[in-house]
Amino acid sequence: MATIKDIAERAGVSRGTVDRVLNGRGEVRRETKARVLRAVEELDYHPNKAGIALAAQKKPVKIGIVLYGKDKPFFDDVITGIQRKAEEVSIYGCKLIYRSLPYDVEQQIAALDELYKENISGLLISPYNDPRVRERINKFSRSGVPVVTVNSDDASSDRIAYVGVNARKSGRTAGQLMGMLLRGEPAKVGIITGSHQVLGHEDRVVGFKEVVSEEFPNMEVVFEEESQDDNHKGYMVTKEMLKSHPEINAIFFTTGTYYGGCRAIREAAPTGTYTVIGFDELQETVDMMKQNVVNATICQEPVLQGYRSLGILIDKVVLNRDPSTVLDYTDLVIKIRESL
Repeated sequence: MATIKDIAERAGVSRGTVDRVLNGRGEVRRETKARVLRAVEELDYHPNKAGIALAAQKKPVKIGIVLYGKDKPFFDDVITGIQRKAEEVSIYGCKLIYRSLPYDVEQQIAALDELYKENISGLLISPYNDPRVRERINKFSRSGVPVVTVNSDDASSDRIAYVGVNARKSGRTAGQLMGMLLRGEPAKVGIITGSHQVLGHEDRVVGFKEVVSEEFPNMEVVFEEESQDDNHKGYMVTKEMLKSHPEINAIFFTTGTYYGGCRAIREAAPTGTYTVIGFDELQETVDMMKQNVVNATICQEPVLQGYRSLGILIDKVVLNRDPSTVLDYTDLVIKIRESL
């Protein structure tokens, strides 16, 4: 098994220099760092986990986790994935500090400010698309605190990686699926999105509209409104949409919380009147698919999103290992009633 001494000899540097490179401490010339990292790869060096654990215990590792959508089953699944990874790396003694919030950008900003004062080691966040949130992410980064975004991204921020679906691709998938289900028949489409401040939701809308414009001239989006990912508001918005736009015969929900919208659909007309597509495989969605209210749903592996995102962050915080990719996309899985 290779040691720090072996790496130092291979790279022609001191053991202290190897230590600085591996642990991100102090300044090391770019060329010297490259030699050290090349030696690490050539020698297939793996740090001793027990030693790392002892070092971590001297300086507790605290991970801040900020998710939007308080009491939302989808994010419960993300948290399940986070906890699974936390159990695997429990040797490092990491402390997870959760902030699960309702859809409110001001509350997210306040939570980030609180976590900054707590001197966290790393941040995992589903960010709002807001310049104030972006500035706080960048503030963490400038302070040496790595940030990983999960489920929704902000590519213009200084996060080190994003884990989740390609949101625009998922919107395009929904558009293509809608066109296939309608079989070329004319359609007026209503879109119920979660929040315009969540980039993942916005990109789904953009992707959906792109496909409609490019490939389905008989489809037209005639309505678009937010539900704040809330079943009660989704019910009210959908009910008003169907009342004010009786021509609508197809509906696209950009989030997984649309049971309220489905209730409004069921009340408005007999089953099968509308072609309905949404996201995720929540129990309430499964129920609506079995009742033929929802035609198809697009799943995005929430447990895996949580698992991978914490893994990337722990690798960076504890092992000083950079992510292998900045965009770690999870798969899109289309479910229909027969595949449940």
